[in-house]
Amino acid sequence: MPLRLESNLTPESLSGAKGLQEQAVLRCGHMLEARYLRDLSGPQPKVIKGVIRWGTKAPASWPDQGVVLRVNADALLVDEWSDWMQPFGSTPGGEGAAGAWDFAPQRVELQVPLLTAQGRRLNQVLLDARKSGEAWMAKIQSAEMEGDLRYQPAKGNASGLLSARLSRLSVPSSSNTEVDRLLDQGNPNYPALDVVVQNLDLHGKKLGALELAAQSLVPSDGSKEWRMSKLSLRNEDADFQAQGRWQKPLNAARTATDFDFKLAVKNAGGLLQRMGTPDAVRNGAGSIEGRISWNGSPVSPDPLSMS
Repeated sequence: MPLRLESNLTPESLSGAKGLQEQAVLRCGHMLEARYLRDLSGPQPKVIKGVIRWGTKAPASWPDQGVVLRVNADALLVDEWSDWMQPFGSTPGGEGAAGAWDFAPQRVELQVPLLTAQGRRLNQVLLDARKSGEAWMAKIQSAEMEGDLRYQPAKGNASGLLSARLSRLSVPSSSNTEVDRLLDQGNPNYPALDVVVQNLDLHGKKLGALELAAQSLVPSDGSKEWRMSKLSLRNEDADFQAQGRWQKPLNAARTATDFDFKLAVKNAGGLLQRMGTPDAVRNGAGSIEGRISWNGSPVSPDPLSMS
């Protein structure tokens, strides 16, 4: 796709003093446009503000300050942007701070019917993300989820952290294959997870409030693993608390999940109805604890392999 660069210089008043500004426009086909306003009066050119647009419907107006990335297209494949964003990976003050970093977006506005990232899909996505220090803060609304996200990149020996505080989260059965691929990819750079959901819908089953703390590991034996230090599900009928792991041993064909758990049942009939077995029993209360394991991922348990 051909690239076209336009540039013009205009004398302007900057902070009460006369200076020289450059407006540069980079276009790639009819879908991508990047515009920057730079101050050329100092010893080093400085980006005053900029707007990067993907999609003809994305607003072209300048932000008040900084650089904004606006996406309004029929679909967005996030993985295709990873190489393009790579030059912006250095932190201010590090190598490249005087170059690509100055052009990096500090805000991202998305409006797309379909967003795909590493095989996982979100539909009807509205997202507004802002950079705060080294972290990204975002508000997201989609068919599958709604709430606040925070991403802290990895630094030194510390892994990244993705925190989510969601009012709702829906995990359809069609996503099972996408989840299973997480261990097939075995990416040790996945961020740790800190997730709180007020209303979880798993495969059409309304399970209530979820709390999850998990981290991706690559043990020395070559296996791949997600370690879950906390898994909590609460609703009017039951309280489930667990710790465990989801792993794929080296050279194994399938993954396996195992948990140490405690289940306090307030209404056994109501719980079975939530799980898709209505009218099996009425009322009923009690508790059970122990260890459970099965072949497959945490979101797709295999009853025949359970122990």
